[in-house]
Amino acid sequence: MVQEPKQRGFGEFAWFSLLLGFLVLPEVAQADSLPITMVTTENGDHSYRSSGEMILPFPGKLVSSAMGDLDGYNLWAPRGQDGRDAVSAAYIGQLTGVRTGPGILDLVYRINLFWPFGSSGQTVRLGVSFPQAEQGALTRIHFLMKDPSFAILRLEGDFSLVSAGPESSLVKFDSDLKLAWFLRPFFPLEAYRTHVVNRIKTALESFAQEVASRGSTGEK
Repeated sequence: MVQEPKQRGFGEFAWFSLLLGFLVLPEVAQADSLPITMVTTENGDHSYRSSGEMILPFPGKLVSSAMGDLDGYNLWAPRGQDGRDAVSAAYIGQLTGVRTGPGILDLVYRINLFWPFGSSGQTVRLGVSFPQAEQGALTRIHFLMKDPSFAILRLEGDFSLVSAGPESSLVKFDSDLKLAWFLRPFFPLEAYRTHVVNRIKTALESFAQEVASRGSTGEK
């Protein structure tokens, strides 16, 4: 059962703390365990678009199954983001869980600061849809932030299985984030690439680990 998000006023402050928290973190080197291509650009309306892809050595049916299993996101999405490892323990914004409901995905996060600035159980609510895949694609999942805030004006993305063979699959991720005007000086493109995009890569690597785990148990 999906719980309602916290009251809006505190949620706005938590979002602001979460965003600014990225800027005080040291740059984290990314492991080369999985080749992930990621390109981030600034659009004409000052939003940031990040597009990435990775090739997984698994058949498309297995990858598609993991991608569409929204209840299973709680198993892999917080990994490397929840404060349980040395790197994410330093994060101010920590992803601690994922809850699902009909057409809904709630990202549950913690503001890792001392009282009264810290908090747990804050949520970002995303609407989830399964639009018709583009020509050649096998699976496409669309995410859209349900309640834009004063800090985040737009957040949406696509998670797609683009092509697949008997032994490999091409997965693509595309996101679009627009910040309020007063946050843009704190979040220039290079800062966004350094901190936010690296965490997107962590999530994709975690998804790849989940697919590998399912493959090792004989799921096809």
